Amino acid sequence: MKKFKRMTALLLSIMLVLGACGAPDQARVETQAVESESGAAEEAGEEEALVTAKAVEDPESGEETSPEEAPQEEDAAEPAAETEGEAVFEESEEGVILNAYKTDDMASLDVPEPEGEEGEIKEVNEEEMNRARSTLLYNNASLFYYYTKLNKGQKKMYRRLLNVLRYPDSNEVGKAFKIKAEPGSKKYSNWFSKVYMALQYDHPELFWFFSGDNGVSVWHYYSRYPDAKGRYTYQFFLKGTYKNYKKEVTAFYDAVDSVMKGLDKKAPKAKLALQVHDRLLDLCDYNDEAYAQRGSSFYSNNYCHTAYGALVKDSSGRWNKPVCDGYSMAYEFILQQLGFYVTVVCGEAGSSRSDASGHAWNAVYLNGNWYEVDVTWDDIDPESGWNRCEAGRLAAKDSAYMRKVRHYLFLVSTDYITDFTDGPSFRYRLRNGAWFQAMGNSVHIRRGKSKTELFSEAPWCAGGKFFHGQNI
Repeated sequence: MKKFKRMTALLLSIMLVLGACGAPDQARVETQAVESESGAAEEAGEEEALVTAKAVEDPESGEETSPEEAPQEEDAAEPAAETEGEAVFEESEEGVILNAYKTDDMASLDVPEPEGEEGEIKEVNEEEMNRARSTLLYNNASLFYYYTKLNKGQKKMYRRLLNVLRYPDSNEVGKAFKIKAEPGSKKYSNWFSKVYMALQYDHPELFWFFSGDNGVSVWHYYSRYPDAKGRYTYQFFLKGTYKNYKKEVTAFYDAVDSVMKGLDKKAPKAKLALQVHDRLLDLCDYNDEAYAQRGSSFYSNNYCHTAYGALVKDSSGRWNKPVCDGYSMAYEFILQQLGFYVTVVCGEAGSSRSDASGHAWNAVYLNGNWYEVDVTWDDIDPESGWNRCEAGRLAAKDSAYMRKVRHYLFLVSTDYITDFTDGPSFRYRLRNGAWFQAMGNSVHIRRGKSKTELFSEAPWCAGGKFFHGQNI
């Protein structure tokens, strides 16, 4: 039985400012070192059921299309390497445009330096262990987008970590796995960061781990020396107790059921996506109170960045008060349960490239094409600025106009959302020539290439016949 020795050199500390895609300051990952025999048995029978990557049936044509897969080589090459949004009124002789963009919504990702203690590698029959315990956490999606963007070794890490996180009330050690990444190396640090973010944005039900302060951290044992094939052995487990596990997770799924209740699930997929979109707009209000404290640890760790914050409440007890990543993850999770292929897109947004800052939105796969959806920016409600002119006051009361502006970033193309230009079609005009418009020009910019981020690999959206919710 080999004993663990303390390692102080392993560096996993990664400070990534993600703008609006909130990950908490406390990514809560700690590490332990172990010595193990280099010839440990190979991992067999990977639980692909956890993250099945199968062909997706096109909801309109009924044909199967196979989404693109990431390189499967374990040593696949890595990719090459703040302003506030204030309400602004632009006046002309004829009318008023209201720009009320929320930017810099996202928190930062901080994977702290690991610690070590003595311990031992354990033989684990994960299937038997899972049958002996129960979990309240589930996600019915058949395909997880960012998982498909990982290489073979990263996918092993993803599956092993996911299976541990599915049981937050258990400190059982997970099944060992082997990858060609040395503990403490830059390669391992990059791999872990990509896996961490892939799990965060593929699995909104894990809100409790990526935000909040639940006292739970992930630890892992690892072998000090590689086997004959150059692979190191790792083994994840949880430390700490998620005290509110049953209460919060039950409330989360109850809220999901409430949103889904009464949906016309037999409707065409595009119409179903619109129903969920509109229900979130009616349910949620943007969390201005938390946004006012951006840059603080309170903001970074707040549930407002999660699907829980949108569907239940934020860390201060405010009901249905998300910021952009909370809106996006709630929309993603509900669509996942309805059989959609959907993901979160992260980047920057604003009225122009010069003032753009962190933001999150969605991409949804329909009829053989990807479409962009920004639920946050579609959540346009009449505010005090609308009362500055008669046209604004009347626009706020016109249900047809409100439906139009609340769908202006629903099922659009990447080209459209990247450089949105306002135009006469979004203006509310009076007979005397006066007009009002609820939005102005804007940009949505994907995050660039990085060794630790996946967001530059978000799907490019061609759009199609459902543009702005038409033909639904």
